[in-house]
Amino acid sequence: MILGIDVRTNRDVLELEKMGGKSAVVMADFEEWFASIWHGRRLAYTVAVLSIGGFAGCYVMADFVEFSPSDDSQQPS
Repeated sequence: MILGIDVRTNRDVLELEKMGGKSAVVMADFEEWFASIWHGRRLAYTVAVLSIGGFAGCYVMADFVEFSPSDDSQQPS
């Protein structure tokens, strides 16, 4: 551990690969990356991207919905 940051060495990676295979190394790298986007400035970028993506998704879905006005005024009395 250097300055409170857990630094994986080649030896650690090799031991992890022996225990869990290459997929364990890939998943550990993914978990480390995923955890890093939830702190500091990267969190702001993550929230911005998710917000823009959510807006775009809602906008596209609303485009697919066909809205037809009700014809209450044309009903016979």
